[in-house]
Amino acid sequence: MKQFLIRLAVFSAFIVVLAEILIRILHLVPDIPERYVDSEGIQRYKNGQSGYYNEGLVEWKVNQYGWLGVHEVKQDSTISVIGDSYIENMMNPIECNQGKFLKDDIPQYAF
Repeated sequence: MKQFLIRLAVFSAFIVVLAEILIRILHLVPDIPERYVDSEGIQRYKNGQSGYYNEGLVEWKVNQYGWLGVHEVKQDSTISVIGDSYIENMMNPIECNQGKFLKDDIPQYAF
C-alpha cells in the first residue's frame, strides 16, 4: 500500500507539472495585466507588461503611459481613450482597439 501511495503521489506531481507546462506554452488562459491608481485617481496598467489575448495567438503590450496598445510619439497631440473593458477592448487584437479605429478616422492625432 505504501508503494502504491508513493507512485500515486509521483504520478500526480508529474501530471500537475506537465499540465502547467502545456498551459503556459500554448497560452490556454488569457493574461490579465496588473493595474495601479495614479495620483489623479485613474486606474492604469503597470508599464512594460505584455501577454496574450484570449485565444493566445496575438500579444498585447502596455505602452509607456499605462494603456494598452501603441502610442505614436510623432504626433503633437495625444487623446487618451479611457473607459471600461468594452471601450478598451482588452480581449481583442490591437487591430480592433478603439484607438486604432479613431486613428484611422482622425490621423492627425495620436490615441
